Amino acid sequence: MSRLGLALAKEKHSHATAGRASAWTNRSSRTYISSLERGLKSPTLDKVDQIATALAIHPLTLLAYSYLGSRDSDEIDGILGQMRDELLQLVGRS
Repeated sequence: MSRLGLALAKEKHSHATAGRASAWTNRSSRTYISSLERGLKSPTLDKVDQIATALAIHPLTLLAYSYLGSRDSDEIDGILGQMRDELLQLVGRS
């Protein structure tokens, strides 16, 4: 299963976003969502943007969520710190 597919599967079944996820499935092919969840397809960046918009979250949040091994706050802090450091390096402010 692709990381994003796994994230979508988790997010789709989450109580906190049940309404937003169903809004996404109403706007997109259920077959496509199913293929993402099963890891048969990988979404383009445009599709990630559409999914994130439907879930009312930033696309980077969806991508970061798909790389979490757990929901441990230390792991979240580590990913956010790494992203901050790498972004600063990319813009020349390291």
